[in-house]
Amino acid sequence: MDFGRRFETRQLLPVLFRLALALCFLWPKAGLALNPGLSLSQYVHTSWVQSEGELIPGVGALAQTTDGYLWLGTWQGLWRFDGLRFTRWTPQAGPPLDDTVMALAADGTGGLWVGTRRGVEKMEAGRLSSYAGRAGLTEGMVKSLREDSAGRLWIGGVQQGVPGVTVLDETAVPVLRNVEVQTLALDRTDRMWAITGTGSYLCSASESPPACQSKERRFDRPADPQDPLHSIQLPWVSAMVQDRDGNLWLGTRGQGLFLVRGEHVDRFTRQDGLSSDVVEALIEDREGNIWAGTENGLDRFREPKVARWSTAQGLAGDSVFAACATADGDLWVSSLGGLLDRMRSGRVRHFHLEHSEIQLIFADRRGQVWVGTTKGVFRLEGDAFRPVPGGSGAVFDQVFAMTEDNSGTIWMADGAQGLAALREGKIVPAAVPGVSSNGIYQFAATRKGDLWFGHYEGGISVVSHGSVRHFASGDG
Repeated sequence: MDFGRRFETRQLLPVLFRLALALCFLWPKAGLALNPGLSLSQYVHTSWVQSEGELIPGVGALAQTTDGYLWLGTWQGLWRFDGLRFTRWTPQAGPPLDDTVMALAADGTGGLWVGTRRGVEKMEAGRLSSYAGRAGLTEGMVKSLREDSAGRLWIGGVQQGVPGVTVLDETAVPVLRNVEVQTLALDRTDRMWAITGTGSYLCSASESPPACQSKERRFDRPADPQDPLHSIQLPWVSAMVQDRDGNLWLGTRGQGLFLVRGEHVDRFTRQDGLSSDVVEALIEDREGNIWAGTENGLDRFREPKVARWSTAQGLAGDSVFAACATADGDLWVSSLGGLLDRMRSGRVRHFHLEHSEIQLIFADRRGQVWVGTTKGVFRLEGDAFRPVPGGSGAVFDQVFAMTEDNSGTIWMADGAQGLAALREGKIVPAAVPGVSSNGIYQFAATRKGDLWFGHYEGGISVVSHGSVRHFASGDG
């Protein structure tokens, strides 16, 4: 379904999407509660295209009323979703609702504003009343509805035979004329944005009557092949919402869904699981979930309890061998083929140790990064990893554990060479009285100076102030 087909004969401006993207930078910034490195593909995504075996009609409008129900405007009328079932709503009495519901807006008292080809109607307590001919409103196609914090209804559509934006308080007041509005969006400071086929307008709701200014401007982004907007010309924005964290979500006709977070732009399409690349409606619900209405159904995005990182988010590989977080917030990840990634502030930098596998990553107190590989031990010096030699020519290529004690000594456990330590820049065999140097699976040093050893054959040894204690499964 595409409610905007009748407008598509208009030639689209090639800079339109960049113009809409600029709105994010005009929008007031907020502290990001969401992880700034979280991409759209990392959100928990659920899609509904069928209900009890029947296809869901294309969704062109969304709203959530105060009772928590989600309402869907479709080309088959008005539908209600309770999280499990989709139910078509019809008036209990009076004239029927127009089959093509193009716009929805919930009010603060539990009612629901409905925009159709015939104008504005309101559903309250199960009954429907038309506003055509009331308060100065007329019949005409309504494309978008939004209610501001003062309870005024903003109408994007045709009034008195002229397309534009009208504000309904006690009476209807036109604030924009001769513009074909695709969507209206309210920002965090109660300013209304009107997105049209040729640009955008910012309307101040604090003035009476509200005043609107054109915000047609080009947003020049630096050329970046990694940027999903690089060398791409998008059709106009069909839906827009700013979430509670200040992020901007944009729905398009044919290019899917975009999330603009600061200067980071992410994209989610049919290829990623979106029900359709034609996104007609967007809302944020009371729990902070983002809902998208498309020509094929309904999609929901919510933040996961545990974020997943993969090649889709920039990692060099998906077969992860080791990971280590440093005190300055970096995360180091190794994967199959000697691949090593450093994740910093949502960005990934790749390193490669050829002809080896990285089985251990360790960061000492000074922030020095060490890796144990099948070609020996390496440490990061500047932007390169340098080999750490073994004393007397010994090769330490099975280091699976590393720690640093409170004296600053680096300890290592090698599967073949046993316990070792770094002395004068070289790795040399080491011994701890009372602890077997072979078969050490893992160990750790505490701030008090204790050393804990985990053994392959089972059990734990603890060295504290020169004394050794051994624990087995029988010790609990």
